[in-house]
Amino acid sequence: EAKVPESVTFATNPELARQMQGRTLDAGVPAKWVTADEVYGSDYKFRCFCEDRGLHYVVAISKQTRLFLNGSRLRIDEHTGEIKPGAWRRLSCGSGTKGEGMYDWAFVSWPGSQEEDFTRGLLVRRSISDPDDLAHTHSCLKQRAFSSGLATVVTFLARLPKQNRRKMPQANNGKQATNRNPGFFTRESGIGLA
Repeated sequence: EAKVPESVTFATNPELARQMQGRTLDAGVPAKWVTADEVYGSDYKFRCFCEDRGLHYVVAISKQTRLFLNGSRLRIDEHTGEIKPGAWRRLSCGSGTKGEGMYDWAFVSWPGSQEEDFTRGLLVRRSISDPDDLAHTHSCLKQRAFSSGLATVVTFLARLPKQNRRKMPQANNGKQATNRNPGFFTRESGIGLA
């Protein structure tokens, strides 16, 4: 018997992440960015929480995630099929053990309201050798973050986890996570706050 208090109710991982991030921000820990895997990124409420708290985010999303784009609420893989051939750019996401990580990238943005100073977007990475191998991310960034273009965003995202590694205690199971940047947490949970 686990002896869990009756006041504790079930919560999904994205719900727990919102609660933990809320407590972290409320405690005054400075943060501007959130990165997350598709378990969190595909959750609409998680993305809204980040926006409501003024956090930039770049999160992986499942191809089944539905987004309203160009007047249609479709699955991401359906939106991806509508990207024009000229929108794809071949860019490196950094060097790895197999050499330069070259992929085709496309970014489709849609601005927020005039009162908002951020742009939401769909960033798609496509394998050069297998065009059916796609990775999807959803982003919400300050408009000025896009002033240098897609290459800057891709380079930043590719380098963030590699450059920021230092040992940090794992909060939930005693394991160690690595990270160099004191504000960015890379944990088994698949979520980071920087």
